[in-house]
Amino acid sequence: MKRERTRLQGRLDAAATVIAALHHDNAALREELAGRGGIIVLDERRSTQTEIGDPC
Repeated sequence: MKRERTRLQGRLDAAATVIAALHHDNAALREELAGRGGIIVLDERRSTQTEIGDPC
């Protein structure tokens, strides 16, 4: 049981590290986009393209 807890704690720590890295990358990308101008919301664009028959 102790081994299982240690293994799961390791997986949790690894997941937390990945989430932190992705959060950092996401923040950096948002800052870069903010400097460029408008942001395109992909969900809206995809639904519009799907409605007009674009194979997106």
